[in-house]
Amino acid sequence: MKFTHLSRVYLGDVEFFELLSPKNLAATNLLKLARSRGLVFSLRAPNEIVRGKLALLPSDWQTVSRILEDMARPDPAERKTSLHVQNCAPNVDVFALVAHVRNERGLSSDETYNVTKISNDTTRTEVTYTEVDYSKAVPYQRRERKLYVDVTTSGETTSFRFSANDRAKQIVQLMQSQLRLKDDAPAKVAAISLFAVRDAALRTKFFTDLIKDIKGFKYQNTTHVNVDLRFPAAEDEESDEESVEDKRKKSKVAEKVKGLVNKMSLTGEQVLAAELYQLALESGYYICNISWSCESKEDSRFHIDCEAGFSDPVKADQFTFDVTRYWRFKPEAPDSEESVKMSDEQRRHFAGLLEEAAFRSYDAITIGVTKPVVKSKSKK
Repeated sequence: MKFTHLSRVYLGDVEFFELLSPKNLAATNLLKLARSRGLVFSLRAPNEIVRGKLALLPSDWQTVSRILEDMARPDPAERKTSLHVQNCAPNVDVFALVAHVRNERGLSSDETYNVTKISNDTTRTEVTYTEVDYSKAVPYQRRERKLYVDVTTSGETTSFRFSANDRAKQIVQLMQSQLRLKDDAPAKVAAISLFAVRDAALRTKFFTDLIKDIKGFKYQNTTHVNVDLRFPAAEDEESDEESVEDKRKKSKVAEKVKGLVNKMSLTGEQVLAAELYQLALESGYYICNISWSCESKEDSRFHIDCEAGFSDPVKADQFTFDVTRYWRFKPEAPDSEESVKMSDEQRRHFAGLLEEAAFRSYDAITIGVTKPVVKSKSKK
């Protein structure tokens, strides 16, 4: 990620004060900047005072550029989402799909496409674009970002795994519309959605089954849980603003759910079948997002941190997931941990394991429930 700047930029006191905000510049770096400008503050000096004094000093573009460079750190890995078209005609030309999308929107949306064959059956499309946020000051309202779309073909199925944002979704929809389908039938699209599942216990079971079922890994502990109790039918009747009591209740339920999910690793299936189910049935709350850690069965020193959930917890119709970290215990200090750099191949492998576990869990809880199937005609 990097910032792209206009040819002429002027920063007033207000813009420079905003530029120095804690979300852009760490406290230690702010104090270093102050010292370089001849101002010495105590380590306990309030952030607003330091920023206010610096904002009143004249600043050149080199100073601003250094701050922008400090801000321009890589974005954390964006969650993925996926869908599978299950009745494609043979010999799907992924390069042709990407070429169509590039011709349709590349110029108008200021997108640059780079297509790479990453395995015998998978093609990756990297899309570079400029994101503009007019709520920020001019020097850092434009930044260059990337999204990824991996297309895998296997028999009659074409699978899309892509960055979980609206731009990537639009690109995939355009690709999907160009697929040639078997016998000119409507597209059979499989994607994880719990929209039709109105049972809080089943929605919770989807996640508790998922976290235990990553092949080659053993569930270790839950680090974060989000819960909700709304369902789509009542969504319009709900106020957008939660009461303080609702928020407090959510927090208490989330902590209790987290405690029970953690307890699963010690006491096994009995907890899932009894306490956790009972909690969901009695309170009406269900898990909608979860973060957890798994331990490698092959080498117990190695672990992965995972996250999964729905962009809209109420409709539960866009499932997102990612493996956010790969880490191990240090050989020289078994009680200390260190991150291990994931190669692109490892990241895809881990994401694939997580996606497969999600579909297994989804199939298990939706037996007898009508699954949503997106149907669309392909273009010839």
